[in-house]
Amino acid sequence: MKYDSSIPELNRVKIKVVCIAFKNSNTINHMQNYPIKGVDFECVDSYQLTNQQIEGTDLLFLIADTGELKSIEISLAIAKRARELNILTVAIIATNDRADNITELEQCVDSLIAISNKNAAQVNELSLNIVRGISGLITQQGLIGFDFSDAKTVLKDTGRGFLGVGSATGINRAKNATEKALSCLNGIGLRAAGGILVNISATNMDLAEFDEIGNIVDNLASETSIIKIGVTLDESLDTDVIKVTLITTMLDGYIPNKQ
Repeated sequence: MKYDSSIPELNRVKIKVVCIAFKNSNTINHMQNYPIKGVDFECVDSYQLTNQQIEGTDLLFLIADTGELKSIEISLAIAKRARELNILTVAIIATNDRADNITELEQCVDSLIAISNKNAAQVNELSLNIVRGISGLITQQGLIGFDFSDAKTVLKDTGRGFLGVGSATGINRAKNATEKALSCLNGIGLRAAGGILVNISATNMDLAEFDEIGNIVDNLASETSIIKIGVTLDESLDTDVIKVTLITTMLDGYIPNKQ
């Protein structure tokens, strides 16, 4: 297997989520209803975010909507400053199918994950899944090792990313949840991804389920894919539910940002 299963040390990583412009304020409110350990939240509607407010941040999530030009402009300004400060930055962009006004932003962040803006509730939930899926692996000391360096390996200068989330119960819950997550990847197979981040969430699970999910991902990915898998405890899930979150990066043809 190509994934690391070492036991991690406790992590002390500063993580910040910045929602930009009024339209995204509901997203941050939604996230704050589901406690995410070790994450600070902020909502801005102007260029008021100062160096001091992001200085010292290790991982920055920018949440914006292409339906608001101001939102993208502010995101771009913050992303450029974050790059100067060497902050690992993930942009979560709610957009329509064209998404043709985020090219410059994509070049200024480490990874950009585009989600549909057609359904506000879905935007809120997908944004939560991305933030919790990544940050939970870093801030929780789970059953399987994962730390900030693993996140950087999959997300640093990796371009457009895609999200897949699946949940299942029952005797085949690990397999079924993984297949559901895979079906959400907009038809992009794992073989096209140079980086794959996997978060397995449950209130209880055994190592056999971890291995089953790891084997499915490993068999579908390229031999050169970097696969990072971690497990987090999610007490908001029912006791018989397992949830698999996949984030794919470094897709075929992507040239890493050399800025």
